[in-house]
Amino acid sequence: MTLVHDLQRQALDPNIPVSNLLRIAYAVAVKLSLTDFEHWINNELNGYDDEEDLPKYRFITGFMRSYNPCYGWLDVMVSDKRLAGALEHLSIVEKISEVEKLAEAKEEIYRQLPPEMAISFARKNYGMRAAIFLGKQQLHGIVDSVRNKILNWALLLEKKGVLGEEMTFSETERSAAQNITINNFVGSVANAPVQQGNGNTINIEQCKNEIDTAKFLVNELKQIVENMPNDETKETARADIETIEQQLKSPAPKTNIIKPLFQSLKNVIEGTIGSLIASRLEVTSAFSMLLG
Repeated sequence: MTLVHDLQRQALDPNIPVSNLLRIAYAVAVKLSLTDFEHWINNELNGYDDEEDLPKYRFITGFMRSYNPCYGWLDVMVSDKRLAGALEHLSIVEKISEVEKLAEAKEEIYRQLPPEMAISFARKNYGMRAAIFLGKQQLHGIVDSVRNKILNWALLLEKKGVLGEEMTFSETERSAAQNITINNFVGSVANAPVQQGNGNTINIEQCKNEIDTAKFLVNELKQIVENMPNDETKETARADIETIEQQLKSPAPKTNIIKPLFQSLKNVIEGTIGSLIASRLEVTSAFSMLLG
């Protein structure tokens, strides 16, 4: 069986993960010197670092819910046009293997709002936190789109006489493959409903949201701690904040260190000057985002 025929066979098998299929496609692209296809496949395998590379099929529609302590997650009617636009065009940048796992997960999938939006929402809604929920059907749609694009590409390669006998391609096959452009299959962000840099795209990367929230909270806590009446408690809190700052400067901050320190700071502050922190909804919201 030729390499291209094997690619077609595996693309037609729904039991083969798309992440595995992409690795075969990557080998084909490299052997044919198709750099555009290499770049696209590499992004799908490892995640998109640059949203300018994000194809149209990776924009989906999310919906917003807020957490009510009595009733759980409740749907939110969004009247703000900017936020509504962001929810309509969420950019999914995770690698395809993560998208596959999210699509198959039993629990509902959601991501925190970016810190500035979360704080704004909390101010207007009695300190409640909100999140963006993702429809699993749309995540399945991303996976299916990648599978279909690989299949169509492999079929066109065969039509052009590009097969790859014994895992190799002839010069004639490599020349014929150069006439196949990636835009016929993938498109580009230029065709997407939201353009890069217009302020409407939300990157749903959870870790980044938590780090940004932690940095915001550190700056707020520095001011709050200075109002503590007990000098010894104040020094302990300062030391905890310093440790958090050191972690946040690291390329890979350890949440198992940061979150317990934030919890300790929250407990100390509430026990000494609770009325001050209770009056600052943005701080309460930030604690909720980090600690749940």
